[in-house]
Amino acid sequence: MKPEEAFVFTYNYLMDKSPDYITALSWFNKIEKGKENVHSYNALIIKAPDYQTALMYFDLASKAEKEIYINSYERIALVSPDYDTALSWINKIKLGKLSIFAISILVSKSKDYETAAQWIGYLPQPGKYTDICNTLISKAPDYETAVQWFEKIEPGNPNATTYNLLMYKSKKFEDALKWFRLKLENKIEPDFVNYSTLFLDAIKEQDKNNFPELLWLLDSMKLYNLCADVITYTILINLSPDFDTALYLLNRMITEYNTYGNKILPNKRTKDVVYHKIIKTPEE
Repeated sequence: MKPEEAFVFTYNYLMDKSPDYITALSWFNKIEKGKENVHSYNALIIKAPDYQTALMYFDLASKAEKEIYINSYERIALVSPDYDTALSWINKIKLGKLSIFAISILVSKSKDYETAAQWIGYLPQPGKYTDICNTLISKAPDYETAVQWFEKIEPGNPNATTYNLLMYKSKKFEDALKWFRLKLENKIEPDFVNYSTLFLDAIKEQDKNNFPELLWLLDSMKLYNLCADVITYTILINLSPDFDTALYLLNRMITEYNTYGNKILPNKRTKDVVYHKIIKTPEE
């Protein structure tokens, strides 16, 4: 290996290991002009932050008569602005079959569910690829279709995103709660958004039979160092079965504020809901 080739090899290696595009570009600029090789351009395409930047280095490589690597085509497809552009780059790859990464890109870039679902036929075992199934769950036109994709995922493979998507897709509070419990059973910690989704689903249904489950959810938040906000407490007070329970929740809310300094003091809406509990007649 000639000395100048050794330098290029070293700089290419440093570009590959660079944490970001700017760092990679700084190493690329150290290469003597005209000594760049296919790996040099490939590294910048992979690190490119957007489509136009990736395309610029592809064009430079083409002018230098450098045949870029397959993963560069995939990277350009990944940062493409739309599905049709991404597909045109994937079609440039001269392969007998698509890679898993290429299929994942096309599924995620697809404009609609039907287009995304057609690419699954290229996967021999779709259930092995949780992220691809998650994308199809998110694009599914309805809850039932989303559940079908969940059922294709191999046991043990669903992740936090899987359960979050199914909670969001659920039509009923009890369905969302089922996915929440499954998430906990699989030792995946919930986040505040999960709890908010459940409380908002409950208020939409206005079913007071859900109140015991909501109280359990409120208690469980502390296990994960989460704190209910004023909206959560207002929803619970709204759905509480009687004035005494509403008053208990109001006092608990104030106690949490005084004890932990949480910014959850009752607002006007909270007070209105409690007042409604006081004046509510048995006939209502």
